[in-house]
Amino acid sequence: MPLFFFYMKVYKKSSAIVIEGKESTLYLDSKKAIKPEDGFAAISHAHSDHLAGHKSETVMTSPTFELSGMSLKPKTVKYGKTYKLDGISITAYDAKHILGSAQFLIEEDGESILYSGDFRAASSVFYEACEPPEADILIVESTYGHPRYVFPSVAEVVEEIESWVKENKEKTIIFSAYALGKAQELIRVLNNISLSPLVSRDIAAYSELYVKHGLNLDYVSPLSEDWDEVIKKPFIAVMSRRFVKPEIKKIIKEQTKSPVLLALSTGWAIDYSFRSQGVDKSFIFSGHSDFNQLIDYVERSQASKVFTVHGYTDEFARQIKRRLGIDAKPLKNVQKQ
Repeated sequence: MPLFFFYMKVYKKSSAIVIEGKESTLYLDSKKAIKPEDGFAAISHAHSDHLAGHKSETVMTSPTFELSGMSLKPKTVKYGKTYKLDGISITAYDAKHILGSAQFLIEEDGESILYSGDFRAASSVFYEACEPPEADILIVESTYGHPRYVFPSVAEVVEEIESWVKENKEKTIIFSAYALGKAQELIRVLNNISLSPLVSRDIAAYSELYVKHGLNLDYVSPLSEDWDEVIKKPFIAVMSRRFVKPEIKKIIKEQTKSPVLLALSTGWAIDYSFRSQGVDKSFIFSGHSDFNQLIDYVERSQASKVFTVHGYTDEFARQIKRRLGIDAKPLKNVQKQ
């Protein structure tokens, strides 16, 4: 059975988080296309694991729409402004995860449910820490919801990256990164030490939209006139992870006549060195919140009931109950499609 909160219900249906009001139903981050007869859809951000080509009326921020590459025009929303979906009200708040990412506050008849989406509750290269609005019920991501995931500060990681790059300035350095979000942060870090990295085509496309929205970045795209000249000698690059394979180091070494180093930045560097994948250096650098930041976010939301989704859902729910004394449990698939 779905879980009841007065009038609103919340449950999972396959990949979607569903909030059902008296008059309308809202599907959050469904990877299956939602039809008009099913209800409304909302997309928290433009990473592919949160996207689908919905046929129903869909809520997202304008940057998320631009980054998604979708053809159907959605209902684009601004942070802090409330919109009506029949009887349900929805308000987007900046999640600070990537450009355009949103937390969604859903309200009906005095009840409120906050969906965190993917968020960062600490300052980053581009943003200050996200602030959760207060809500009765919280649905929170738990990617790093285990106590062992405690990250160094962004300032510490940035200093580590800058020092490592300077130490290896005579070598070719390739940072392997997610094309949307992490790549742009790495470009900015390198810009801060007067370097303009080469980037892969997909990273260039996303970076153009970051620049459009006021986040200035300096990089060399594959379409640049400088590209062919730059790759003849040692260079620094930020490349999409799908393009970076261990064998690329040998190819580039032959091309530049210089040693090649491959670097990776991820929160999972706490657990893995990634040396089996040809990685020479890994940095603990994530677009998500670490465990302590997740706990702090839950506490600041003032929620009296919490549902965990994505990642360490069982462990994080246990930790919320133990540390904060708040009723918490994983949000399970309780209704099959």
